Amino acid sequence: MALHPEQICQPQPGYEKQNYSIKCVSDIMSKAEDKHMNSSLILGLIFLALGIWITIGLVRTAGKLTIKDKFWNASRILFAIAGGLAILSFITAQGWQDIFRAGTTTYAIVAYFFLRDGIGEKGYASMGSFTPWEDTLFYDYGVEGKKFCLYVNGRNDGDTKVKDRLTIVSFDPKDKDKVIAFMKEHNGKKYRRMRKG
Repeated sequence: MALHPEQICQPQPGYEKQNYSIKCVSDIMSKAEDKHMNSSLILGLIFLALGIWITIGLVRTAGKLTIKDKFWNASRILFAIAGGLAILSFITAQGWQDIFRAGTTTYAIVAYFFLRDGIGEKGYASMGSFTPWEDTLFYDYGVEGKKFCLYVNGRNDGDTKVKDRLTIVSFDPKDKDKVIAFMKEHNGKKYRRMRKG
């Protein structure tokens, strides 16, 4: 909601009309600057929390993946561009809140950039969440466009009932045979054709 000058500025006794106008514009600019700094601080805190959550996912899946997803995909390319723009925003920073926001945004983007999906000896990972093979109910695979996808239906920790929690892990098509052989070796009895779409 835009503030009207009368809501911000109060005429001061003894001010000439010109001085009052300059003071009024100065007050408006000061209020706008305060709002900008507050929003930068709030965004910085949001990106800091997001970065920490992603880092926990990186630690959770570190060293557990034998076959990883395709590194260069559309989302990573977009995040690389966003990371470049976040780094450039350091140039236009106007205060410590802007620097904080730019730093935490860059941190969250770089962390996401290195977060990988994939499969390993003990389970599969998607978006930093690792699910052991014991909690896998069934799986399927197929080709979608230019990627080879593994569809895994798993159970959350502590769930006693079967819940429809489908996870899709995308791989480079050249890894198709490796993924199929790996899944047959570790989960051959859990293969089931699933309806996709």
